Amino acid sequence: MIRIPQLLLMFASTLLIANSVNAKFTEPSSYQNPATTVTLGAWPYKTNAWNDTATIQKAIDYVAANGGGKVIVPADTYRLVEVFLKSDVHIVFEGKSTLYPHHQGIADDDTANLFNLGTDVRIDNASIRSTGGWSIFEFGNHQKIRAFLCGDVNNFLIANFTVNDSRTTYSSITLTWEGNEANGDPKIPSNGTI
Repeated sequence: MIRIPQLLLMFASTLLIANSVNAKFTEPSSYQNPATTVTLGAWPYKTNAWNDTATIQKAIDYVAANGGGKVIVPADTYRLVEVFLKSDVHIVFEGKSTLYPHHQGIADDDTANLFNLGTDVRIDNASIRSTGGWSIFEFGNHQKIRAFLCGDVNNFLIANFTVNDSRTTYSSITLTWEGNEANGDPKIPSNGTI
């Protein structure tokens, strides 16, 4: 088994998953002209670096329910697990942040994802990016964890992250099949750029 101590997600090429050879992420209006912007740190979106999952999910849900837009994450340290992105929501890490899995309640043999894109419902036009410097995922000793699990997601971007991973079973970014639509079309990631 080959272990890679550090995986840099520095892909300049486009992830082509859809039927078209020109498929790639296209910046949507929900990012360029957001209807709603929430910045973590102030009430009711206080973070504590112990478990920020509920705070980040609350911000995502609020932005999604109010026309789409951005969740701004100031440079800091965050612990989270099983955050579900929604359509027309863009998580923007400002500057260099460090993200750790929140281990409470995750047994060593459990599989966990830090961010889920289209694994519970289909989502469109979503992104997670770090601006002003690369943010870092530190997995530590957990054996079955992923930074991103991408399922039934269309038009998505994952950009500017470093994953320090020397012990996990899974790829840091996993693209998966979520079954088929009633008409037989597969529920898979499409039009994405990593």
